[in-house]
Formats: sequence, C-alpha cells, structure tokens
Amino acid sequence: METNNLKKVASDKIEKISKELKKINNFSKALITYGTLAALIILSLGIIVLILNQTVLDYSSYTKFIATMVIKNSIVLMAEFIIGGLVIDYFIK
Repeated sequence: METNNLKKVASDKIEKISKELKKINNFSKALITYGTLAALIILSLGIIVLILNQTVLDYSSYTKFIATMVIKNSIVLMAEFIIGGLVIDYFIK
C-alpha cells in the first residue's frame, strides 16, 4: 500500500516537471537539445579513444589521461548547456 502511494507521488512529480519543461521557450529548448547532442558526441569520441587505447592502439598513459579528461569535460559541458538553457529561460520570462 505504501509503495503504491510512493509511486503515485513520484509520477505526480514527474508529471509536474514534464509540464514545466514543455513551457520552455524555443531558444532554450534548442540550446538544451543541441548542446546535449554535442556533449554526447564528444563523450562518445572520448569513450572510443579510451577503448581504442586499451585494445587496438599501443597503450599510452597520456592518451588515457586525455580521453578521461575529454569524457569528464563533456559531462560538465552537458550540465552547463542544460543549466544555461534553464537560466536563460528563467530570465527571459
């Protein structure tokens, strides 16, 4: 019984978040969408370089360092695009 109540509360919160995200203006939506896409592409490239370094290429600790930094920075970049888009939307309204 308590789990059903928790599921209902969680679904209500997700529904509220979804309604608010639909109200975002087009510029902020585009910034979040394309920024996330760019960050995911950079993340994929970092993962590919990391995997290639450990399997196909001669192992290099410097290449591993660069690949892990690219992965970390792509995640930070994605967060910046999302937060930036939401902040721009907040100040425009």
